[in-house]
Amino acid sequence: MKPLACLPLLLLAAASVPSHPEPEVSPATLRAWSSREGRFHWVSDGIRIGIAPVPCGTPAQTEACRWDGHNNQADVTITPAGGAPVVVRTTDQAAYYRLGVVRFNARDVRPGLVIENRSGGAGGDVWIQLFLPEKSGYREVRLPGHLQGELPGVLRDISGDGTIDFVLGDGRFDGRFGCNACTPRPPMVLTLRGGQPVEVSREPGYAHIYREDMARLRPACLSERRDRNGACAAYVADAARIGRFGTAWAEMLGHWEREENQLQQPESLRAFLKKTGYIS
Repeated sequence: MKPLACLPLLLLAAASVPSHPEPEVSPATLRAWSSREGRFHWVSDGIRIGIAPVPCGTPAQTEACRWDGHNNQADVTITPAGGAPVVVRTTDQAAYYRLGVVRFNARDVRPGLVIENRSGGAGGDVWIQLFLPEKSGYREVRLPGHLQGELPGVLRDISGDGTIDFVLGDGRFDGRFGCNACTPRPPMVLTLRGGQPVEVSREPGYAHIYREDMARLRPACLSERRDRNGACAAYVADAARIGRFGTAWAEMLGHWEREENQLQQPESLRAFLKKTGYIS
């Protein structure tokens, strides 16, 4: 999977340093921000982060400029210790943000930045920008795929390979096999390999994520709830990630709620899982 094209970064000549102490945020911890806060600064792992709404009237402005008088989109200033500040911009599709300074790889002592752009609403689409440190500043890549949900409050290396991992929900299941709210999103695991984001959901180091999610979803799938099909779809998708699809599928067939709508039939689920790469 290829990352989205990198956005241009703007190097600033100098940064103003405040005379009063700024709040500190622990490394790899995501700090929430909304445009209603206005301009704000903090320090994390030796990096100074400043964030402020993009002025209304700057293309492309968000709807908040029209209705609320402020822009949801933000400019973020990254100032490394002893380095020149760099300004990057959030996406223009989000309404809420969380930001965290993180060392993406244990072998690289230079911290970078993660920006979680969240749309809010029932779907909960999320776009993750990663700003990777380089000699001349930072290079942006974005996590690929239709992602939903939110990252954990503290980012960490899940597999133990020395690289930070990202776990979010697969947004392709959004309302596909039941109502939006009653269709769980199977986890998707992404990480960086060679400086590029890749999905690693099937790798053994992440199998416990799918075993735990199956244990969470199984009671709902095997219940008599009328909205159980969404849980069943996510349950068998989880099983496919760790080589247990056949067993989970046979178990699910005895509890799937059949309806007139063809999209609700098990064969449609199987076709969907093939199309999305869960099974072959």
